[in-house]
Amino acid sequence: MLVGRDAELAVLDSLTARTRAGAGGVVLLTGEPGVGKTRLARAATERAVGAVVSWGACRESEGAPPLWPWTQVLRRLGVPPVTAGAAAGAEGAAARYRLYEQVADALAQAAGDRPHLVVIDDLHRADEASLRLLGYLGETLWPAPVGMIVTYRDTEVAPASLAAEAIAGLAQPGQRRAMAGRRGPGPRRPGRAARPHRREPAVHRGKHRAADQRSPAGRAAAQRRRGDQGTAGPAAARLP
Repeated sequence: MLVGRDAELAVLDSLTARTRAGAGGVVLLTGEPGVGKTRLARAATERAVGAVVSWGACRESEGAPPLWPWTQVLRRLGVPPVTAGAAAGAEGAAARYRLYEQVADALAQAAGDRPHLVVIDDLHRADEASLRLLGYLGETLWPAPVGMIVTYRDTEVAPASLAAEAIAGLAQPGQRRAMAGRRGPGPRRPGRAARPHRREPAVHRGKHRAADQRSPAGRAAAQRRRGDQGTAGPAAARLP
């Protein structure tokens, strides 16, 4: 049981509700190391009774291949994994587009008649290919019965980095944000010195672009996917 996380859990529960309704969206969990981002994400998926949950963790070890978090997500869904090599070679951009669409379709189709929650953990460690795929999904996937929870250490994301660009694509300027405050110091045990307080996780509700603000490729892919699923128009993608 999580104590003192009611505000954050309310935002995450709202994401689940919107996902059940077919709109989906993104919640970004940010904060310093050890503040409880992953635990919050896990609690949200446990509260989403009946939802399909797929989890991908970014790793900074040298042996982790490109697209590793997405490979984990697809594996949990029983979908053949994608590889960065599939988007290399002579076809270049066209091959990458097909790869991105393959992942987007797999995420949407996995929902079926149930909401699908995807967790991408420790985004600050993600490789370039994974970040570019996330950026594409941010433009094209929603509205869809897919909710995405992304955790990352804001202290380890450089302002001009590709990770910062991907995060900005998910959290558009002007969005409504629910920021978690610091906990009070509370009583101390006798004989114990006070310890520095960590910042609490910040919770941001992703707000996606209107259709006319997306790239041409993103606009076309989103319109095609909405047509396939019969979902609502672009306004349905906006989180309240």
